[in-house]
Amino acid sequence: MRLRRFVCALLLLAFLGAPLTACSNAVKTSNAAGLDDSIETLAGGGVAVMDDVTSTAPIVAIGPAASAMRFTRWQVRNLVAEANAHNGYLGSELDAFVPAPAGAPPLSVLIGAC
Repeated sequence: MRLRRFVCALLLLAFLGAPLTACSNAVKTSNAAGLDDSIETLAGGGVAVMDDVTSTAPIVAIGPAASAMRFTRWQVRNLVAEANAHNGYLGSELDAFVPAPAGAPPLSVLIGAC
């Protein structure tokens, strides 16, 4: 359950956070505390982390339930740096930023379900 929540949070951050943090000077570090652990945890959950976009093999072999989701080391490093800095968004902020389609639950509800 803990791994599922962690992977869900990382996926959400990658979807929303990576494009927003790409220009930030705050996350341009060569090493972030927890990077290797995060890569191993993602691999254990079936999510491949590649050295870069041209890589053909993951850094750590992925678990038996392989996911179609892939990250680069740079993306995971940015996610870890944001988590270490306690940065992020409130669910209400995400709801206002990305309105849900008619009839769909707001994004904060989907995050809460993770």
